[in-house]
Amino acid sequence: MQNRVESTIAQLESELDEILEEVEDWDEENGEKTAKAVKEYLNETIKDLKLSKNVSAEAELEKMQDLLKRIESKEKEIKTLRKNMNDLEKQIEQKVPTLSV
Repeated sequence: MQNRVESTIAQLESELDEILEEVEDWDEENGEKTAKAVKEYLNETIKDLKLSKNVSAEAELEKMQDLLKRIESKEKEIKTLRKNMNDLEKQIEQKVPTLSV
């Protein structure tokens, strides 16, 4: 079961990486392309786009908001699975007596 959960987490992390790669305007000066850094970048970009009044900015705003939602959703899934896996490990540890050598 643990292997299946770990495999699912790895798959979700891969999907998260793919979403991060969809951020096309990433500048190397922003540093490593992590979920946290990309979310900060997207939030700043969204804030700037909301101030703009042109049509292309509205389309870009929707795209950035969608990316942000998808990143947050994947992160939530990963966090939930990790918590569940940790809870299961704790339950197993409580049920299986430790062997002394």
